[in-house]
Amino acid sequence: MATFGNTRILLEGRVIPGYQWLSTFNNKGQLIESRTIKPDGSPGERIVYSYDHKGNVEKTASYDERNVYRATHVFYKFDSRGNWIEKKDVQVVPGQDSKTNDRAPLMTYRVITYFDVIRTHQ
Repeated sequence: MATFGNTRILLEGRVIPGYQWLSTFNNKGQLIESRTIKPDGSPGERIVYSYDHKGNVEKTASYDERNVYRATHVFYKFDSRGNWIEKKDVQVVPGQDSKTNDRAPLMTYRVITYFDVIRTHQ
């Protein structure tokens, strides 16, 4: 399944074509590839996504218009119920190992409040 989008920009009273993107999803509905197309029709960035067994993004591989490769590995910390509460995005330099203690350019924290219902039988 794929979706295609188009952005148009109003410039000096004219509507001109903007960047377009093509998103590809797998049969689970997960985004597996995103491509950008520049206004002149040339390719822009391409990002490939991979997922862990729980459906969380595990790695992104990005390629710019010159096909230069960059990768980001994603590390998670989970609570006692299996939901992630901390997400650490670590950019990886090709040829070097990524470690969970590397400096992350993006950290996301999530606070989840659980409301347990106590049911009584009558």
